[in-house]
Amino acid sequence: MTPTDSILYLEDEIIVALETTMILEDMGFGVVRSAHSLAEARRLVESGQFSHALLDVNLGHGETSCELGRDLMRMGVHVVFASGYSRKDIASQIDCAGYVDKPIQQHALQSAMRQPAAPIYAAE
Repeated sequence: MTPTDSILYLEDEIIVALETTMILEDMGFGVVRSAHSLAEARRLVESGQFSHALLDVNLGHGETSCELGRDLMRMGVHVVFASGYSRKDIASQIDCAGYVDKPIQQHALQSAMRQPAAPIYAAE
């Protein structure tokens, strides 16, 4: 990552968010913008541009970040989903975006962030 890369990081668990934010900063992202709710993440998307996004899939209260991830991919953002569930269990929800297991390990996250960007979805 470069100092000009910016990332939207959505995670509802504050302690997890703090730990992973440090990993993202260590990876070299110039701007790490964290959100702890889907509504907050959407506000950040409206107010800025991101080159990457790391999105926790399950946000509690029945909310997921899947639709937000698809919206970001349509905008050309490199999206990686994070979940404690196996990719196989949630594959239909996250389509062809990147994926990393939780708890997040730096080497796995670096690998997922360096994979070629997922195809941009056509408007539905």
